[in-house]
Amino acid sequence: DDILSFRAYYNLTPNIAALLNKRPAAHLFLLGGYYDLATPLLGPRYALTHSGVPMERVTMLAMESGHTPFEEDDNRKRVSQALHRFVGTQP
Repeated sequence: DDILSFRAYYNLTPNIAALLNKRPAAHLFLLGGYYDLATPLLGPRYALTHSGVPMERVTMLAMESGHTPFEEDDNRKRVSQALHRFVGTQP
């Protein structure tokens, strides 16, 4: 009976929405890979757009990769540049 009540997925999106709505200066950077089977790229985007998250403060980067988009050198460089831009544009 315990095995039937086990939850393998917890939706933390309401917590993220609450934080972003409570702190107007907070921003979110979302990184995902097109070939990620563990966390499909559009899953987090769907959850964010349906939970009251202010999307104008969300930066999303999709990469041609699997679950670890920063694993290859070219991708790592692109992720680094995107993160530097993200951090550099925040107040």
